[in-house]
This record gives sequence, C-alpha cells and structure tokens, in this order.
Amino acid sequence: MQRPQQQAARPLYWTRTEFLFHCHFKIKIPLFYPENILDELFEEIKRIDKLYNSFQPQSYFWKVNQQAGDWVNVDQTTIALLNRTIEMSDYFNGQYDISITPLLRLWHFFDEEKKYIPKEYEILEILDKVNYKNIEINHDKVKIAKGMELTTGSFLKSFAVDCIVDQIKNKYKITDALINAGGSTIYAINDDTHPYWKVNIPDISNQKENLATIKLSNTSINISAQNLSFVEINATQFGHIIHPKTGQPSTNKQVAVITENACSGDMLSTGLLCMTDNIKDTMENLEEKYQASSLLIDSTNKEYASSKFSTYKL
Repeated sequence: MQRPQQQAARPLYWTRTEFLFHCHFKIKIPLFYPENILDELFEEIKRIDKLYNSFQPQSYFWKVNQQAGDWVNVDQTTIALLNRTIEMSDYFNGQYDISITPLLRLWHFFDEEKKYIPKEYEILEILDKVNYKNIEINHDKVKIAKGMELTTGSFLKSFAVDCIVDQIKNKYKITDALINAGGSTIYAINDDTHPYWKVNIPDISNQKENLATIKLSNTSINISAQNLSFVEINATQFGHIIHPKTGQPSTNKQVAVITENACSGDMLSTGLLCMTDNIKDTMENLEEKYQASSLLIDSTNKEYASSKFSTYKL
C-alpha cells in the first residue's frame, strides 16, 4: 500500500516581497489579518521612496541637490530627517556625513565607465565638497553649498521601515510581524504568543558561518558590511562605506546595531563602520545615549561588542 504524501504545513503568515530601495523588501503578517493590508503598507513605502529618495527625480532631496547653492522649499519630514543626520554627524565628529555622494561618484559607484583608483589629489579636491556643516536649514527651506550632493542611502530605507512599523502597530493593531529590508534592516514585532524572531548575523569572511544568532523582539537590527555593495577595480573590491574625512573606503568589515528605532540604528551602523579609534568606548556610550547595542568586526577580524549585545544572543 502506497504511503500517503505528507501535506505541507500551512503557512502562518501572509508574505510579500517587492524590490524597493535597491533591495528585496519583505513584510510578513499573520494570516488572520486581511491580505490587502500588505497593499497599503507597500504603497506607504513607495510614497516615501518617491518623496524623499535622493535618487528619485523630483523628490525633496533630489531638488536640494539639483539646486545646490539656492534655497529649496521642503516639507517638515525632510527637515526632521536632516536634523537627525546632523545630530549623528555631530556625534561622530563628521565620520558620518550624508554629503558624501561626490566621493561615491569619484569611486565609480554610479557609473559603468572604466574604473580606476582615485588619485590623492582627486580625493583632496572632492573632500572640499563633503561637509554636513554646509547644510543650512531655515524653517521650511534647505540650502547646500554648490558642488555638494546629499545621499539618503544611509537612512531612508530604515526610515520607511519605522513608518510601516508604526502603521502595523497603531493603525492595524498587529502584534506579530516581520519586516526585512534586504537583510540589512530587519524589524521584529512580537507578542506573548510569539516572543521573538530568530535572526542570523552572517559572517562576511566565511559565508558558511554566522557571527551570531540573535533573538529580536519589538526592535530592529541594522547590518552594515563592506561586501553588501562594492565596486571592483583591478580585481580588488572596495566597499561602499567611504570615510568622509579621508575619502577612502572604510577598513572595518562589518557592524550590527540593535535599536528600537531602525532609522537611528542605520545611521549609527554607518558611523561605527567608519571608526578607527576609541571603538569600544564609543559602543558603550551608544548604549547609554541611544540604547543601541552593537557588534563590530575590524580589518583584522577583531571583534568588539557592547556590554548588552550578548543579552540578544541565542
């Protein structure tokens, strides 16, 4: 007698993935909620992308870049986002800076032409155009210096995550969900029936291994790593996190930051990846100031972890 085939377990969640912010953006919500909630959540993500992505024509940040040297009318969300980036830039003494786009262009991240390692004099010329302190805000207007160009790459995707987390929790009253934006920003929403989501932090030096497996509950993790986006020049990979002070790709390999607010965690992970001095002290201070637990792997594969990071490990 033939053995009956075992039926696949019914999925517990509606799951949808769309390609947004140059990544696969996935949302999971329980099956007993209407599936069309996912339609509304993805519409919100697309709205944010259209209005604020610096690479979307006619967005607020795009207009600021296009009209560098002139005052540009923006909305209050743009002002709030800029103020948050300036706060983080102050905290990291300029090692986090969203005016880094000219350096990214110099390192050929936006072109397919013949690539070469920038010469020192070229880097020095471009560094004059990178300075967050030249971002001016006056009520509902913003102005940047001529030659400057802002990028929203270090915060906008995670800002969108925070916005839909707010809708999931407060508009739809959903208490169990997962948002995964390209694996670099993950937000877990949990209740007593599902106390946490299990998240692996991959080891970029050994793709068969994980640095850690953590339990994520009503909080986010942001992972920055130089292998997530890179340009290859003369058979050498150069990571996309460029140090705003030196104009060179960051030498640290990987950072993970756990925070309740995903947008803040994204900015912090970018800033940490550029640090070379006082790394451990800074990580401890981030726990006190921003309630951010973190893990960092430097260029020598030395591992740094803040005091409370171990409490998230499984």
